[in-house]
Amino acid sequence: MNEDGSTKANQGSDLEVVRVITEERRIGMTEAIRQRGRRYADIVDLLFFDWPKAKDVIENLRAYVSEHIQRHDDPVIYTIITEALDEYHDAVYNPGGRKLEDPLRLAVFINALVTATCRELQIVITNEAGNTWSLDSGTPFATWLMANDGELTIYSQPPSDENSLREVIYSLLTSESVKRILKRAGHEDAVLANRVVTDR
Repeated sequence: MNEDGSTKANQGSDLEVVRVITEERRIGMTEAIRQRGRRYADIVDLLFFDWPKAKDVIENLRAYVSEHIQRHDDPVIYTIITEALDEYHDAVYNPGGRKLEDPLRLAVFINALVTATCRELQIVITNEAGNTWSLDSGTPFATWLMANDGELTIYSQPPSDENSLREVIYSLLTSESVKRILKRAGHEDAVLANRVVTDR
């Protein structure tokens, strides 16, 4: 373990675990996104205006994955969120000029969030005692981290069943009201299967 509490031992992954989040990093999620630049500040404002429940989705991601898993001193959740915001931006500002229906734009955002989460966190984190955490564990990473002292190793490991993993992540991130909106609009199955089509 390094002086900053980070664990850099990894097997095929460029991620690291940082046990202690510095005081200046302990800010709200919306503020952290705004610090990514004007583009993301504007997109997140628009997303929250269109879909206030999207803020809960982002907070659920933060609560489950946490800011402890980092790449190059940057929490990987921000990579995931900015990628999803880019997709939302493209759905809102469609180059063809055709405005996508509101539930489809929400589906684009949720699909991008689930897809990026699954892709960025194809890992298993193991401590010296052999206890492991992965996306499909069902335990928030910060909770697991507090219960597992010692050196950690991060192994790259693709999911054995990506569809099941997508269902787990979708269930963890979305509230019943968001699920209802997507289901009623006919987009829930497309999000679960990573087949959201916008005809852009």
